[in-house]
Amino acid sequence: MNSQKPKTLITNIVTGVIVIGILVVGYFVFVNNSTPAVNGNSPQKTVTTTDIGSSVSRGVSELSDLNRAVASGAGVFSTPLFRGLEDFSTVVPEEPVGRENPFIATPWKIKIKALEDTAGKKSAK
Repeated sequence: MNSQKPKTLITNIVTGVIVIGILVVGYFVFVNNSTPAVNGNSPQKTVTTTDIGSSVSRGVSELSDLNRAVASGAGVFSTPLFRGLEDFSTVVPEEPVGRENPFIATPWKIKIKALEDTAGKKSAK
């Protein structure tokens, strides 16, 4: 009986060390790698006014291209084919939606219930 206690104690200690090891490795894999490492030897890139100017110039040219594309697409609305289209839409009349109280029985259910009640009374006689 005395030999069992040291074995279970050693087993518990080894299991605890393995669990702690897994937690430490998990921490370094998932938490530590989420932030990028900063290398002190690499110089940081400085932004110059020419970089900003070229970025603004590129943005302006993209906007002018977009403006030209919209203008050419809007020309479709002035063509004779577009102006010759007919409107086939119909007016949908407004109808009531739902009921005031959806928990009240509908009239047809009340009629069926009354018919069942009268039929039940006749068969009971």
